[in-house]
Amino acid sequence: MFSIPTTSPTKRDPIELSDPMLEHSWVLESLLGVIYDLNMDFLSDGLRVHLVLDLADKWDFTKARALVHGAIAQDVFHRKGSITERFEISLKLKNPRMAATWIKEFSTKVWGSSLVESEWVLPFSKDSIRRMYDDSAAGLRPISAADGGSIWDLGTWRYETFLKLPPTAVWALLRAVYVGTEQTAQIDYNEVAEEFERLLTLACESMRWISADE
Repeated sequence: MFSIPTTSPTKRDPIELSDPMLEHSWVLESLLGVIYDLNMDFLSDGLRVHLVLDLADKWDFTKARALVHGAIAQDVFHRKGSITERFEISLKLKNPRMAATWIKEFSTKVWGSSLVESEWVLPFSKDSIRRMYDDSAAGLRPISAADGGSIWDLGTWRYETFLKLPPTAVWALLRAVYVGTEQTAQIDYNEVAEEFERLLTLACESMRWISADE
């Protein structure tokens, strides 16, 4: 029987399987592979990495989390999978230097046919895997990444991918882009206001904004 650490040095609590997604065989296989064989093959799948880290936290397998962290830091990732997912994993690991490395390395990347969200075959919906930091507004869900836009311009991100970024990281990246901008951008604030109103109007029903007709 599997067990997890407790505060007692002589007794360990049995593991209880209580989360059908987190403790799915698709995730459990990878976590046990890390513990017993140091198998990191799953690292090319950013979504599975999220779940393995969450399961390691739930079961208090601190060594497994440390091994995964070290493997990613040593670039065992083989540069596969979604860039944005790797960025999110760096934030999940609370490693600012690793996150900054992705920004430097992929600074010229834009959204397009060669840069899309990864489409792994999952036993469940990929949008349920990572935490959302705000309720998802139904009217904005169809909005995808802006084709041709810089991936580090957060305004170009797919709406529901954006919601999975911690607000502190969002603010830090927005401020960093401001600091790193060498020339002042020419902004048409009339167009900004119109687009802002349009987007919030789409969100108004599920997010309880006052619609333009009220």
